[in-house]
Amino acid sequence: MNWLSRKLFLQTLFARLLLGLFLLSGVLSYNTMVRENYPDLEIPKALITVSWPGAAPEQVEKEVTKPLEDEIRSVKGLKTFASGSYHSYSMVAVEFEADMPVAEALQRLRAKVDKAESQFPSEADIDKPEIEEMSVADMPVISLVLHGNVDDLILTDVAKRLESQFETIPTVKKVTLGGMREKSLHIRLKPYKLRELGISPLLVRDRLQAANQDMAWGEFEGSESTFTLYLAGRFDSVEKLKKLPITRLDENRPVRLGEIADVSLRLDREKSRNYFSLDHGEFTRGITLDITKRPGEDTFAVIGAAERLADQVVRSDTWPQGLQLTKVTDDGELIELAFEDISGSMYQAVIIVFVVLMFLLTWREALIAGIALPVTLLATLAGMAVLGYTLSSTVLVGMVLALGLLVDVYILVMEGMHDGLYVRKQSFSQAALSTVKTFLLPATAGQLTTILAMVPLMLVGGIPGKFIRILPMTITISLLVSLLVAFLVCIPLSRYLLEKDSDRSREPLIDRLSMKYRGQLTDWLLVAVLKNRITAISWVAGAFGLFVLSLLAAGQLPVMMFSESDDRKIGVAIQLGPDATLEQAQQVADKAGAYLREQPWIEKNIAYVGEKSPVTSSSLNEALLPSKAYNQVGFTAILVPRKDRDRISFEALFEFQTAM
Repeated sequence: MNWLSRKLFLQTLFARLLLGLFLLSGVLSYNTMVRENYPDLEIPKALITVSWPGAAPEQVEKEVTKPLEDEIRSVKGLKTFASGSYHSYSMVAVEFEADMPVAEALQRLRAKVDKAESQFPSEADIDKPEIEEMSVADMPVISLVLHGNVDDLILTDVAKRLESQFETIPTVKKVTLGGMREKSLHIRLKPYKLRELGISPLLVRDRLQAANQDMAWGEFEGSESTFTLYLAGRFDSVEKLKKLPITRLDENRPVRLGEIADVSLRLDREKSRNYFSLDHGEFTRGITLDITKRPGEDTFAVIGAAERLADQVVRSDTWPQGLQLTKVTDDGELIELAFEDISGSMYQAVIIVFVVLMFLLTWREALIAGIALPVTLLATLAGMAVLGYTLSSTVLVGMVLALGLLVDVYILVMEGMHDGLYVRKQSFSQAALSTVKTFLLPATAGQLTTILAMVPLMLVGGIPGKFIRILPMTITISLLVSLLVAFLVCIPLSRYLLEKDSDRSREPLIDRLSMKYRGQLTDWLLVAVLKNRITAISWVAGAFGLFVLSLLAAGQLPVMMFSESDDRKIGVAIQLGPDATLEQAQQVADKAGAYLREQPWIEKNIAYVGEKSPVTSSSLNEALLPSKAYNQVGFTAILVPRKDRDRISFEALFEFQTAM
């Protein structure tokens, strides 16, 4: 026995240090890792948006979208792109090859967009293109609804104020408002006044565009410092705009805008409506606020900050009476449910291993292996944290899968210790070294073989490969950690339970049973299976036939890359014909809403009534463009079941379809 073997496998100092390191790092990682439902992976996708107020879809297509397409199609590493031209704006969704770094892809894309921008009509009032990186984290982590029986103008003002307040939270990336009527300045010219004064509408337009802009006026050099001069020329009130001089008459009298036009700040034409119902109450007008977190931020921290701010705003003295702010859903509930399910599987695995080993060996070996499992999982979490992964449901699923693979090494080691101590009556040192000598190389070879089997999963390309790669990485770390725990922690520390066992002189019950039935099993195999060559070949052929049948049966199972998300929200949509109006959609919404309010399993209900907007599309791909580009005519409801109803039967939704 050399010095290294004695230090590693017989003395407990190194084992205790290693155990403490695994426990401490694992607990710290569990408490500090970013927690989220889906892994926050960098995906080389981007969305380009260009606004051109007042432009028709055909004009946007020709002057904006086409130059963007011509430049983007030559970007290096481009996989595919899709574009759509709408009233007043253009959208282009771009996807690069999955292995391209996101920073490099966005840099190349910006260069091409800047080149295309130089081809836009110079006289048009086109905003600078916006490039937004798309990622998994762009899904809202918490959704709120602002609702109440108040004027639409108050509802819009409060929603815009809430949007600004929520976006001041450092961990919040953006807030998306749904169902809000935009507020804008409306100028209605008086034709009879224009004719009477001889003023052209084009003159009014040019005067407005020239006056409503900020200007840089150079610099003023003082005796000690230089000051930058800046003219804030944009209008900030309706009254100031009404006083804008348009022209002067012959008698030098100024004609102001308020004299020839009606100027007002009011809501735009209604294109969609949002309604909200809580606990079967009446539907009230509402605006949804979907809050998206910044990449790398903890989901629970973002949800907590948003809830605290919402509570603070609602309790303030400036909050309008009759208005409510209600949380619809948040990812925290989904993460907790996923973590509870997966943690339950882990607990069950530990209990099963303990029971099996207690039955097959003794309670001491079962206790050692049972404790080793959670230690391995904590050490795996620490390893994933070091590699930069977040604590997501995907990582936990990988750990559950690893449980069935890594438990073998603990059973193997405990079986070796049991055989040495109770069967061969060796001392603890002899049993420990014998176990290491007998099982270290086979166990290592077995774990490495399993790890090599994970290599094809790690080589899956594209965006799906980034998600799938998390599972084999988690399993690989778990298997490597299990080897360290089994031989460097379990064997040395088992001294405290196994070395001073007073019952070692007595043969355990499982050993007596195995000795009793070992001969019977041997006789049966010799008589029934290995009787002659034909019998043995028949057994092998039957086993191979069952294997082939299992492969055929597995081929009949439905195949999908990812399982459907188990969200607590359920979407129900009714699409009307292309010529349907908002009022016709409202009639459908009234009937559907009345039915849904009567259902006992629904806690919250958000109803959306939308009107279709004109669109011209070139190479349009609905899978790439966001849903906000499609305002379908009809009724859409987002249903949130009660928490005591984890699953909603298809019969309930079929009854809804029948009732409609």
